[in-house]
Amino acid sequence: MNRPITVFIVDDSAVVRQVFSDFLKSQPDIRVLGSASNPIIARKMMQKQWPDVILLDIEMPQMNGLEFLRLLSQEHPTAVVICSTLTEKNAPETMEAFRLGAVEVLLKPGRLVDGLEQACAETLLDAVRSAAKSRTRVVQRASEWFQNSMHTTERPTANDKKELQSRYALPPDFAPAWVAVGASTGGPQAIELLLKGVADCPPTFIVQHMPERYTAAFASRLNQHSPLDIAEARDGEEMRRGMVRIAPGNLHLQGEYRTGRLRAKISDGPRVNRHKPAVDVLFHSLARSDARGLAILLTGMGSDGAAGMAELHQRNHLTIAQDRESSVVYGMPFEALKRQAVTMVLPLTSIADLYWRLS
Repeated sequence: MNRPITVFIVDDSAVVRQVFSDFLKSQPDIRVLGSASNPIIARKMMQKQWPDVILLDIEMPQMNGLEFLRLLSQEHPTAVVICSTLTEKNAPETMEAFRLGAVEVLLKPGRLVDGLEQACAETLLDAVRSAAKSRTRVVQRASEWFQNSMHTTERPTANDKKELQSRYALPPDFAPAWVAVGASTGGPQAIELLLKGVADCPPTFIVQHMPERYTAAFASRLNQHSPLDIAEARDGEEMRRGMVRIAPGNLHLQGEYRTGRLRAKISDGPRVNRHKPAVDVLFHSLARSDARGLAILLTGMGSDGAAGMAELHQRNHLTIAQDRESSVVYGMPFEALKRQAVTMVLPLTSIADLYWRLS
């Protein structure tokens, strides 16, 4: 039998600590080591036994969550799940937490008096189990890759494009009409690296598993340092070159051709693979396109995107999965690989290089 996942909860709300702790203790594969109201107390308590996963609030007295994350990255890299309330201030701070090495974000329920509702409970379990499978070393390395990336905002030259054809054995004159990207755990760091230094691109759709409002903050953060037009997707918006659109949290994103023009479609509906937005919803929608595209499946736990990538592959679109070594969690890409739905398996740096050269 595998040993249980060990968890420590750091939150200044006694109610949150109690409710989260009681629920997690009821799970046979999870062991709660303890809880604390701030990182200073937590740090002392965790010296006795360091946890696999830390559930971490952002706003706390004496030391906030971001300061604690910086310390952890230097002293004791650990899988951290950010537990945050839904506020305009916390959304950008959560994006900073991803940069510092957090692997998941969990939206705190508004009401906890009667315990966790089923949807919140499932989300909490998914976040903890996913974080436990993550490799913090890879998260740190992604930050190093980002800092050392050679790409500038200059457009690739003709020689760059010739090298692309030979290096990746692409079909002659391959020029995708669109790009679709799916990611989950470890995805924010991977997507930031993918887009770094890209001055132009085919119309690009991105589904990153993330709660509502945080997706807008994520898009805004990416847009601040990029010449690309990066934003949260809007229903009916025409997709053109140089545009990157992020699926809004708690809604599905699709791409569809209407009157010969590629548009984003936003819709509500049930969760798919326990996710909304779901990568499969996006991939299936674009698989029906006659215009040949490129689908990329990045790091993440679970199987979301694998079925959609299989349909894309069957319909002769180019499909790329991130490799095991560079993935924070090698779940989603591996599921696509098992379905024989992948044209190429590449490390994250090569995927970023290919995307830049296709721009």
